[in-house]
Amino acid sequence: MNLITSEEKNDGKEIAQWSKNLVDIFCALCVKSIEAGSKPGTHFDTKSWKQLIAEFTKATGKEYNRKQLRNKWDQLKVDWKNWKQLKGNETGLGWDSAKKTIDASEEWWAKKLAVIPKAKKFRKEGIHPDFEATLDRMFQRTAATGEDAWTPSSGIVPSSIEKDTQLEDSEDSDIEPESSVINIKRKRENFTNANTYKKAKKVGGAQKLSHQIDRLCEAVERRSSNKNDTLGPSITQAIEELDAIPDIDPLGQIYMFSTRLFLDKDKRELFVALKHKEVKIAWLMNEKNVQEEKENNLFTKLF
Repeated sequence: MNLITSEEKNDGKEIAQWSKNLVDIFCALCVKSIEAGSKPGTHFDTKSWKQLIAEFTKATGKEYNRKQLRNKWDQLKVDWKNWKQLKGNETGLGWDSAKKTIDASEEWWAKKLAVIPKAKKFRKEGIHPDFEATLDRMFQRTAATGEDAWTPSSGIVPSSIEKDTQLEDSEDSDIEPESSVINIKRKRENFTNANTYKKAKKVGGAQKLSHQIDRLCEAVERRSSNKNDTLGPSITQAIEELDAIPDIDPLGQIYMFSTRLFLDKDKRELFVALKHKEVKIAWLMNEKNVQEEKENNLFTKLF
């Protein structure tokens, strides 16, 4: 899919122009934030957006604001929904590497686009399976079991995804969820958990279930208290990812620079999150150039 978009005016501030590298970094940061629990409902809250903006600026040197990042989020989600609708429940579709889209007959395309005209752009270039998996992690919210169970390979978009998407579409980005709504949700969850416990007690094994619940609570509390220490890849993992890139010479400047860069937890986390090797290289080069520019500016001021 062509990720480079036209420039977006922003009241005299920096213009947002999205290259493939910037989109990959933005998506990687979104996935990181979501998996860290910073998207409590159907959208990021104000605190999460501020953190996402700060991390994006730090990683790219681009000072895009919340509106610009939100616009990119919305555009990616629309493309993702149209792509899922285009594929439908057809699991035997292949990928044409030359055309960079679904490997299907002209008849198939004509039939599909007649029903889904918004997917016409994917006739020339679709969403690569690797990038589709990233978008799934950003926009997919379903139960693990039951009628709404879903994996990216199934091709069927279940009802829960549609419901969550509608909620997110109706979001006012400047309005936070009311505390009363959160309290109601918590009470409903507590009520559900209480009913589950009562049913288990009726059929026996109540003590075992209670013990398992206690152990689970303790594990969650420990994980929560140590979250900042355990979240993210280690330096060893980042170096292993670096060694897996054949184009980077272990004795070269980029490699040596990367070993120092990985001392920063956020930097190595972002590096490991990037899926494409060419994007990893481009990002490392950008980081090196940014640091050299800062050092040159400091040298100029001193002398």
